[in-house]
Amino acid sequence: MTYQFLGIPEYVAPEVYEKTIDKIVDSLKGEDSIRSIYRLGNVNHPGISDIDIVVLFKDGNKCSLNPVEFLNADDKYLVTHELFGASEDQFRKVIQYSFWDNLKCIWGEPIELGPDQLVLSNKEEVFYKRQVGLEFLQKNYIELSVQKKYGVIKLRSLIQEIKGVRYDLDFLNIQNLAINKCMDHFLDRLDNWFEESFNPKEFSQWLDQYHKALEEAIIYVNEKDKVLWVPREGDLTYGRNIVLKKGEQLQCKTEGTFFPAILLSKNKRVYNAHQRLNRFEITMKYSSEDADGLNLKRFKAFEIHKLENRECFPHFGALMTSLASQFIP
Repeated sequence: MTYQFLGIPEYVAPEVYEKTIDKIVDSLKGEDSIRSIYRLGNVNHPGISDIDIVVLFKDGNKCSLNPVEFLNADDKYLVTHELFGASEDQFRKVIQYSFWDNLKCIWGEPIELGPDQLVLSNKEEVFYKRQVGLEFLQKNYIELSVQKKYGVIKLRSLIQEIKGVRYDLDFLNIQNLAINKCMDHFLDRLDNWFEESFNPKEFSQWLDQYHKALEEAIIYVNEKDKVLWVPREGDLTYGRNIVLKKGEQLQCKTEGTFFPAILLSKNKRVYNAHQRLNRFEITMKYSSEDADGLNLKRFKAFEIHKLENRECFPHFGALMTSLASQFIP
């Protein structure tokens, strides 16, 4: 099947990224509540990469500013989601679960992570990396399964998500499986993306291979007793029309009315309205057992952080995986 593709990447010069970042910093630095502004990641693939900004707020402060309002359409192409934010106190408590190695202060006073900062043991680091890897792989499976069923692929956002899977494979020690070969092929293609014309048929075939390999990889790690942890038993809600059910066999079932892909791809309103006419049921392995209390500790830290953001910094995202965020009301 050849899919319909939305959001096909367009090349953007690196200096354009820098101008947008400068605009964001200028809109923020006048706020007395902000201590520092960080940039996460690099522009390794101009036109595909997005901009990730983390704003640290002084403890006890609030900020109602919505920085995205100051951006034009070209800027918003580079800033594909809300900026991240956290108070100094919450940043210190959740940063240990993020495993970032390229966070750089670009304005303000850098926060010092002193000896009182919690440090993970080697065992805890392996434990939490496994959970992070599972969260990203499962989310990737859910998102891709839904898009494949619709026959409409949101290409740039999917590329951004897939390119991070290499780290999840490392976190889960996944080697010599079909997904490793798929990733090698994908990363080679990514490095030369704008040197070749985009071929919808060819990429559709690769996506089908990747989806199958992703499914096999999740089943493989589950068989090795690496199972996604969730904070409660029973069915879980994911987005508007997706339910996650606990089960032994990884699968995606659907019901409802599905419009032709060509129609969905032509009108955003039709695409969004169409979601009310169908339902997805994703069955997968997960567990709420937590003998050592480590997963609950991480989740509680995220829960408190997200609540503070909602009350104090409502236009800034919390520092957690999007799947973990789905499980916090």
